[in-house]
Amino acid sequence: MRGPYAAKRAPHLFVTDFRRNPSAHMRDALGDTLAILSRNKVEFYAVPPERFEGPIGRIEALEGGRR
Repeated sequence: MRGPYAAKRAPHLFVTDFRRNPSAHMRDALGDTLAILSRNKVEFYAVPPERFEGPIGRIEALEGGRR
């Protein structure tokens, strides 16, 4: 599939396209974080669970070490 994922820059997609089928767009991103645009500005980042869980686990470990 050619689209925003074929570019060398960070993958991005307009929110109207993302809303049509978010699961397919995340699958097509092949593990990359997607920048979701609204009116040509980043509205939010769609982060795959694998990428999200790593930093969250480290943060939780650091917080647990302070107690």
